[in-house]
Order: sequence, then structure tokens, then C-alpha cells
Amino acid sequence: MSARSANLIRFLSDVRVAVDRGEYSIGDKIVVTVANNLDQPLEIGTQRTNCSILWIERFADGLWQRLRNCTDLSPAVEMHMEAKKQLTQTIDTGYTYGGPSFFPEGIYRASLHFTAGELTEGYYIGIATSTVFRIK
Repeated sequence: MSARSANLIRFLSDVRVAVDRGEYSIGDKIVVTVANNLDQPLEIGTQRTNCSILWIERFADGLWQRLRNCTDLSPAVEMHMEAKKQLTQTIDTGYTYGGPSFFPEGIYRASLHFTAGELTEGYYIGIATSTVFRIK
């Protein structure tokens, strides 16, 4: 195995996304912890300026489908996350956009899209996902 392959494997396992429970009811809040256990910072693309850094995906028709869990119309921004740090975000399953719950019953996961490293030293683009959880 090359050094770059070994670094990639370590890289992909050292950025973690974890939810606080395996099952939620509509209206519950999901606490998601993102941990950067790397020795380098992450750059994380957000959906919009005032939105979560996380994407919520629902398993339907045999595929993971990304939900647009943000209605803010401001531009997307990059967020910097220091090495060896963690942060938490809360997702409100009761959010409705003025209609029925945005989170219908089903199987979900949270995902984080990020980059790490310098272009000259080995630049990585990654996606870290949580374990699956159910909303009922």
C-alpha cells in the first residue's frame, strides 16, 4: 500500500459524524457531533450562510437522496474547522417550511462534505456520514 493510500484511509476514518440516538419522532431535535481527529484543519462547504454544515439524506427508492434542509437564500460559504476539534449542530425534525413536516417517516443519515490538506502535500475531498437513524 502506498503512503498516499494509507493517508487516505486514515483521513477518511478520522473525520466522524455521529447522531445522539438511533430513532426520533417528528418534532424531536437531532444532536449531531462532528469530530475532526486529523492533524490538519478542514474546510467545510455550507449550503447557505445561515444554515447547517450538514446535509441530511433520506433513503428512498433504493438510493440516498439529499434533502434541502435550508431555505435561506444567502450564498454558500466555507467554514474552517481546526484540527483535533469537535462541534455539535442541532437538526429540528419539526421544521415544516409552513407545510407538513420536512422530515417524513423514514431512514436518514447526516453527511459532511469537506476538504483537507494542501494541494502541494496531498489534497483530499471527503464525505463523512453518520450511522443511519429512523424518524417515525
